[in-house]
Amino acid sequence: CPPHPQSRCTRFRFAPLEEHQALGRLKVLADAEGCDCADGGLEACIQLGEGDMRKCINVLQSTHMAFGKVNPANVYMVTGAPMPEDVEAILNSLLNDEFGPAFALVWEKMSGKGLALQDILTEVAKIVSQIEPKNPLSKAQLIASC
Repeated sequence: CPPHPQSRCTRFRFAPLEEHQALGRLKVLADAEGCDCADGGLEACIQLGEGDMRKCINVLQSTHMAFGKVNPANVYMVTGAPMPEDVEAILNSLLNDEFGPAFALVWEKMSGKGLALQDILTEVAKIVSQIEPKNPLSKAQLIASC
């Protein structure tokens, strides 16, 4: 078999941008495009963009085109991602309520807001992974209870 030709293209991999770096560029872009941005709107775009400037710009553009106003509620609505306050309420319920009420709250958020269970669980897992309990065993118990 003849050897496969080698590509002369080089792959570049970039680390995610820091929040302040992405925010600066997104502000410049939003001003240049005349986007109506409310407090927290650009920050929500950055949060959902996860340090990828292309994603941040896509979220900004989609929100601006769909709603005209870039605010946190519209950003989360256009992406279909669960709002942070919904995730916190669900986590609080999972930790403090019996199974029935916790399940009812998750079901209410899923059906009422059109959220996917996978998205809710992903966001809950992010919060749980950031919790630093005094006892490492309690973190394992927390993960097992979710």
